[in-house]
Amino acid sequence: MSCRNCKLSGTTCDRVQPCCINCASIGAKCSYAVALRCQRCRKQHRKCDMSLPTCANCFKANASCYYDDADMMQKIIHLTTSTNMELNYNEKDARLVDPDLAPSYKDYALLVAHPAGNGGFIDWDAFMENFFLEPPPLRLVFCAHSAQMYQSDLNLSEMEVLAYYRRARKAVQQNLDKPSLRMVQALLYLMLLADDNGESDFADMVFEAAVRMILKLRMDVDPDVLDPSSNLSESQKDEQRIIYGYCAYMLKNKRAVGKMPHFRVQMPLNQIKMPYHMSALPILSELCSFFADCREVHTAIPDSVDSLIRSPKLLQLHVQIASIFCKFKPDEILMPSDEKKPLAHIFKDFSERLSRKALMVDKNNLVFSSHEYFTAICLLHRPRMYLLAHLQPNSPIFQMYGQELETSLLEATNAAQHAALVSTFQWLATKGLPPNQAWIQTVGSFEVPQVFSAWSWDWADGMRFLEVATTLWFALCRVPAVWLNRIQFDRVAAQQGLGVILECCKTVDEGLRTGVDFMSSKESEVRWRPTLITPVVQCITQMVLEVAGVAGASVNSVEVAMSVMSISDQDGDLETIRTGDTPLALMGLLGVEIMGGVRWRAPYEEAWRRYWIEVQNG
Repeated sequence: MSCRNCKLSGTTCDRVQPCCINCASIGAKCSYAVALRCQRCRKQHRKCDMSLPTCANCFKANASCYYDDADMMQKIIHLTTSTNMELNYNEKDARLVDPDLAPSYKDYALLVAHPAGNGGFIDWDAFMENFFLEPPPLRLVFCAHSAQMYQSDLNLSEMEVLAYYRRARKAVQQNLDKPSLRMVQALLYLMLLADDNGESDFADMVFEAAVRMILKLRMDVDPDVLDPSSNLSESQKDEQRIIYGYCAYMLKNKRAVGKMPHFRVQMPLNQIKMPYHMSALPILSELCSFFADCREVHTAIPDSVDSLIRSPKLLQLHVQIASIFCKFKPDEILMPSDEKKPLAHIFKDFSERLSRKALMVDKNNLVFSSHEYFTAICLLHRPRMYLLAHLQPNSPIFQMYGQELETSLLEATNAAQHAALVSTFQWLATKGLPPNQAWIQTVGSFEVPQVFSAWSWDWADGMRFLEVATTLWFALCRVPAVWLNRIQFDRVAAQQGLGVILECCKTVDEGLRTGVDFMSSKESEVRWRPTLITPVVQCITQMVLEVAGVAGASVNSVEVAMSVMSISDQDGDLETIRTGDTPLALMGLLGVEIMGGVRWRAPYEEAWRRYWIEVQNG
């Protein structure tokens, strides 16, 4: 049996007792005792990396990690075959600087050539100036981001990219007991990376740790109020405000799609002075709260048709969205002044609005606010639009509520088409995306200025795309023509809009999977794996096929579900640990089926399916 030190380092032990040659060469104590493991790993008969304060297995499982002899753990020497190691040893204290965590010129060159700090949580220039003094968690998380985003440019294999990721997780894991602003930033970027890898459970756990650390550091109080005499610069204060504001919004965003229901922490924004480019965040947070309220109301099965149309909770939602809309300034939502104008004129107007110096919100927030608002309208009115399609033509409900149902149809379809219009504009105005000649031709000679980065697309966009696509698809395939004619529904524009939404959603999916490499012309070696948005892409693809009337495209009882990924204990590769999870969505399909058989997996879907059958049967 190898000695403990050789076993830890993976080197060959000559098994000479009382001291092997490897331990003798560095003056380390040689021990052949049974390898230490934490209590949880020992009970489960699993290999333990013996990291402090939490081993990798317990960190990944979000479990408490305890060792039988903490004093002995401090004396364990983590040997390595790397030539970059630095060793300080005496009889009482044996310690090795882990080369995985040490700064290197290779890592520095990686981040100089391929910056990764595009989430907005950090002053990137200041970070790079102090790169070799920055804490390991943040340095290594950024390296992992760059390695994943630029895998093809760097000629990295999938395992090399995952090696960067494992180093980042190791550094974060070993510093969880050291709250700091840099540690919070590392946790947030690790959360984004985990979401990109499809590790939604791990991402939620990391985000929860970040929020708890933020509250422990009292970042919920504005820096000017918490310590007026502090020596923090304005940029450092804004850095804290941005982090807190982003986390407050992300917490509401996660709850809006049904994630983290157990995490009851509140993060109010009224005590924080948001920087200019984050000025829209309070309204966006209110919209996320509206999404969550809509989800709660609409996923509960109504006890009658009357309650589906005029329940007190539904009326409260109408008041809520009207109140939110009044808080938007005239230029803070991209809405055409005249919908009858050609697209070239509409997009020219959008471009001019983005370039105005007096614009009170950031360009990205302007587009995102528009998407959020139009999505909210679709969410509010979609169940009543469903009702319109399921009622019998001679139903007395039309006499009682015909005007309300027609208004809901008009509001939902208009909002969905506006959202598709903004998505088309955003695509044409995003740098690096492949040109779509059909879309370019629709704007004629006007060339849309490219002012957006591909990094501005994330998984939250996919949730909004599904809501917009569902509204357009249902109107095209389920709503009777007589009602569409009454609201002058443009079928051609709606079908084109649905195609735009699918392409945008595919872009988000591919971006999560491969970073920015999806824009590269180089052959990518990235292995396909599901992301948070993959179920949404699958669902919208079936919608497009049904609208196009693809022959023989009907299917039988296929349920769209989500896969959850994790790093395996054996070879460190990403593997699927769970399938059949409820996909992330604001509301799902509410019991309707695409192409006669494609269903959305969610606890409330089957009850809604039965409800619509009862409505059809009168």
